[in-house]
Amino acid sequence: MATNLDIKYGQNTHIVGTMNVDGLPNWGETFANIRLQPSTLNADDIKQFLPADAYTIASRLGTVKIDGRFLGFYNDFVANGSFATALGNVQSDINMKINRSNNASSYRGRLKTQNFNIGRLIGNADVIKTITMDGRVVGSGFTLEDARMEINADIAQLHLLDYNYRNIRTDGTLSRQRYEGRFAIADPNLVFTANGEVNLANNNQAFNLRADLDKADLKALRISDKSVIVQANADLNFRGLRLDDFEGTAFLTVPPSLTRPACRPRHDPGAVTYR
Repeated sequence: MATNLDIKYGQNTHIVGTMNVDGLPNWGETFANIRLQPSTLNADDIKQFLPADAYTIASRLGTVKIDGRFLGFYNDFVANGSFATALGNVQSDINMKINRSNNASSYRGRLKTQNFNIGRLIGNADVIKTITMDGRVVGSGFTLEDARMEINADIAQLHLLDYNYRNIRTDGTLSRQRYEGRFAIADPNLVFTANGEVNLANNNQAFNLRADLDKADLKALRISDKSVIVQANADLNFRGLRLDDFEGTAFLTVPPSLTRPACRPRHDPGAVTYR
């Protein structure tokens, strides 16, 4: 049954397009093919239909402008389209599986963002802010604490702490605020490839990485207020996100190139210890 849609619901939801459904009146077994023309959707208007974790995230998006297609069941569907939100723009070709009984909702597919404020979305804006990326994600969970995502993506920009990093390639897993995998950065002030773990949990930010570090301008990266440039092959194991807070070790397999000689280690030119 094909139907033209022009539905207003709640305060800010207006759905315009066409819908072909099979299975009514049994909503749980109804398969829908919905093609939306420019429409709007607000989480507050549909709160009763969303799992609690999904609503928490969706409400931060504000009133979403949608142009795309939804194909599937209400709890297992593909969303293919563009979304303009209060946090930035998103394009997706994602399969969503929503499980209301145990909050184990999952997703997989292609995701593209433009200056999207992921920090506000996941409730950790002090650490991470906007991201512009194009890649594939497979995962479950909607908060930084419970999300587990496999990410294979090109990241044009990622604003982390006080610096907006450019040109990142990542292939790894994010689970319970910990990223594990491979990534490479070709930023004007940071050029390296690395393999290991990065923990973004509050009060437990830590790095455990093996890295080929071609260049790190610590002052430009706003890690230090002193002029320090490092070039080395490194084995990094430390806590903290700013130089003054670092605690741990950095083993450098080749002597670092530092613009400030006073920063050279006094005894072993291949190791630096922060306490």
